[in-house]
Amino acid sequence: MNLKISRLACCLVSALATSFAAIANAGAPGGPYVIWVNLSENASIGKAIGSRIDSKSDCDYAGLIVVPLPDQISKDLVKSAILDKNKKSLKILKAQLKKPYSSLISEGFDGLIAYDETNVPRISAASLVWPNVIGENLGRNSSEKDQWELFCSFIPPVGRSGL
Repeated sequence: MNLKISRLACCLVSALATSFAAIANAGAPGGPYVIWVNLSENASIGKAIGSRIDSKSDCDYAGLIVVPLPDQISKDLVKSAILDKNKKSLKILKAQLKKPYSSLISEGFDGLIAYDETNVPRISAASLVWPNVIGENLGRNSSEKDQWELFCSFIPPVGRSGL
């Protein structure tokens, strides 16, 4: 008899926890919403990351949306903010990230991930919640898997609208 009560209690607690989780996520922002930009002339990295994005690989973020650099943000601004680490440009970039992009991304983006080969192959990122640009070098002969894993490690947290 006690075993039946324990199982029933366990099922009840599990059902309540699932219900509370659903209620807690109601109205929560989706995302993260990220811009991907290839600042190099190397088309292979763009294809490697692009194919993963196109195949709906989500870096273990169920709501992840990755889009190419929108027209509202110039590559020159991204280069200045990401490559040159210009604080004024980073501030402008973050303001641009907050602007609506589409009906789906009406609250703006959470961050931007960029690839460049200025000195060495490198993936860098800027986020609404990080104070500075972060980045890490890739090996010259890194595999597509390594490139994707590094890309995924730079997915920013949801930071739109002060969330």
